[in-house]
Amino acid sequence: MEFDDFVIKKDPPIGLLGINRPELKNALSLEMWRAFPSALAELHQDRDIRIVVLYGCEGNFTSGHDIRELLQMGSRQGAEIFQTSIEGSIRALEMAPIPVIAMVDGYALGSGYFLALGCDLRVASDRAILGLPLGRLGIMFGTVLTRRLVLQMGLAGTAELLLTGRLLGAKEAKEMGLINQVYPSDKLLEMTLGLADEIVCNAPLTIWAAKQTLKRCRPGWTAPWEVEEEPFVKCFTSKDFQEGVRAFLRKDAPRFEGR
Repeated sequence: MEFDDFVIKKDPPIGLLGINRPELKNALSLEMWRAFPSALAELHQDRDIRIVVLYGCEGNFTSGHDIRELLQMGSRQGAEIFQTSIEGSIRALEMAPIPVIAMVDGYALGSGYFLALGCDLRVASDRAILGLPLGRLGIMFGTVLTRRLVLQMGLAGTAELLLTGRLLGAKEAKEMGLINQVYPSDKLLEMTLGLADEIVCNAPLTIWAAKQTLKRCRPGWTAPWEVEEEPFVKCFTSKDFQEGVRAFLRKDAPRFEGR
């Protein structure tokens, strides 16, 4: 499958997925939102890839949805298509079996920040600018998307961000819980890849189980104990768990196999 507006690179165990529309500050079209889950799957379905870094090409993460296209979507049907397409991409990130790090440089605005929010971790350069300037466009996101922001930074912080439309620098965004780490812009890629390496040193099953368990910590999740605890049980009964314990006792580095 061709992905004209995305760059897909594989450097096992790390995969890189770039948003490639720099002439529009990597603004996302409806076609790009629809293609994003498949582009992501190109990486996480490769058994040699254990983590993905999502980034924007040439200086910006993404400025959000292509404003020109929004003018053609001012109807109830257009609103539903817009919301469904964004939600599908964010859910693809949340449901991916391996971690995804958003590497934010330059702008991450509007729906573009929500794309970063769907990732497991968010790191930013010290020149990054984040925000939801929705009031300047007379638009608002739906409850499902907004709830993710409330879970990330609380109701009061979300209210301030939405009502003011204020743009945040990377340091302030980190203080508000929107970003995990802030790195110097000239070392952003190097330090992000270092973080990815730190993660993939851990047992693959533990990483998978962590994603599953965190997802189930969201409000509204209900399931029988057998389903609720399945990630825990799968890890506890795995060969990797036995290898990890034995390696600890040997004072040696474990050799995980993902089973």
